[in-house]
Amino acid sequence: MLAAVLREYGGPEVLKIEKLPDPEIREDEVLVRVEACALNRIDVWFRSGRYRTSLPRILGGDIAGRIEKLGGGVKGFGIGQPVVVYSVLSDGTCRYCMIGRRNRCVNVGFIGGAADGGYAEYVKVRDYNLVPLSNLDAEIAACLPIDFGTSLNAINLIGGLTPVDTVFVMGGSGGLGHAFVKLSKLFGAEVIAASSSEEKLSFLEKIGADHVINYRTEDVRKRVMEITHGMGVSVSLDHSGSETWNLCLDVLKKGGILLTAGITTGENASVNIAQIYRREARIQGVYSYLKEDLIKAVELASKGKLKPEIFRTYSLSEIVEAHRLFDSGNFTGKIVLKMR
Repeated sequence: MLAAVLREYGGPEVLKIEKLPDPEIREDEVLVRVEACALNRIDVWFRSGRYRTSLPRILGGDIAGRIEKLGGGVKGFGIGQPVVVYSVLSDGTCRYCMIGRRNRCVNVGFIGGAADGGYAEYVKVRDYNLVPLSNLDAEIAACLPIDFGTSLNAINLIGGLTPVDTVFVMGGSGGLGHAFVKLSKLFGAEVIAASSSEEKLSFLEKIGADHVINYRTEDVRKRVMEITHGMGVSVSLDHSGSETWNLCLDVLKKGGILLTAGITTGENASVNIAQIYRREARIQGVYSYLKEDLIKAVELASKGKLKPEIFRTYSLSEIVEAHRLFDSGNFTGKIVLKMR
């Protein structure tokens, strides 16, 4: 098979197309012919060495394709069946796995990090990590797992969203941000979204944001308070890290919830304790997603209620160009590798 292989950490140019043997599967595994694989921030972190893995490695956790081969112990799937991959790896036996929180597994890992992923013509996965597809194109399905799955996990962790909620999304035009905007609107919330350019603000308005803020030219705190008539928002999503964490906390109303889901700009931030307890604010961490979240995302997309926005597709041979675009930040929604 052909694959984009990571043999050393660095910029996009370290990803090299190589011809490798097809993966060999075990009794409980399935060989999937990859049709599409979406890019994610975690791919860049593994590529750059911010996250370490054993090398060589094939990146890519957002995978959709068709079953090519079944292990002898696999039941309930058939050759040629379209599937999307649940990318969280777990041992299935720890205390967290036993209560249904596999994203908290003591041995948690991710396809495309701890195991080879979808930047290849084929990938092997355990049967547990497959979700069947019916009427979804592979490129759409490949955008669902990490960003839409994580967004649904976040919403479930706080007990859901309703039309009485006002949501603030910092960095709303990328993969996770646009997923959270779309799902918040689907559940009826009012959405305020911030991004860095007029093009990205137009994109946010197109996908349903009720109010948009250019964080490069506007005072975000002031604008959020103007929009909410001095109240603040009920839910604030920060997936950037230290540079935006306090801002996302500041714009909460009393009883509001800060969802923290990423550390792109750094993992350390200070907090005013009084600001938390006097407002009875909550801070909720969000780490990856459950298989049930992916199943729900597939269901919503299959019914036409949810559609990821794809900015550009690339072939596997164009993997370096795809990563350069991702690194630049000059895109909205998702970037997808299309294998066939």
